[in-house]
Amino acid sequence: MRKQYYELYEAALSKSRAKEDKLMCETLNRLKGKSAEEILFLAGQEKMAPVNMDKLFNVWGIQKQASDFTEIEKIEDKGKIYGLVTIIGDDVRIFFGENDDVKQKRFTAAHEIGHCCLHGDMIKNDYIEFLHNDGFENKHEAAASEFAAKLLIPSKALNKVYHAIAGLTVEDLSEIFQVPEKLMKLRLKEEKLK
Repeated sequence: MRKQYYELYEAALSKSRAKEDKLMCETLNRLKGKSAEEILFLAGQEKMAPVNMDKLFNVWGIQKQASDFTEIEKIEDKGKIYGLVTIIGDDVRIFFGENDDVKQKRFTAAHEIGHCCLHGDMIKNDYIEFLHNDGFENKHEAAASEFAAKLLIPSKALNKVYHAIAGLTVEDLSEIFQVPEKLMKLRLKEEKLK
């Protein structure tokens, strides 16, 4: 079944890559074990609101691609797919729904980066990881989603914005940081701000 997914996306990739028989690509090796705070700091984004995801992708050597998951959703039959990450040779590529709103795309990308950092030991060449539902359906997915929240809503930036402007609502903060409201609520609770 995974082979079918791989074949569908192999056709979508814009550049050809040689498949290498190794356990982990260089990009994944650099990401593995890093915290959200380290990822942000090394990309100069730890105080930004919103975090510049393009800069993160560039600094860490991650490719991104908007995609239509309709055909895979039919095969997978688990509902909507929000995104996926593939590891092929030295290429880490994050796919997100081309029709999803900006906040969802950012969350999907950060969630998949979370998998690379948190679960790098489980990831091997020719790997595919899917994001279904809301990203909190099990411990594995919840950990990647919590990582995404910290990556997209850095502590320093959140505290600065929160204390600088009185009366901000969750909706306001969600707009400033360009994240889904559920994620903002999670970070506010973690930071003990609301």
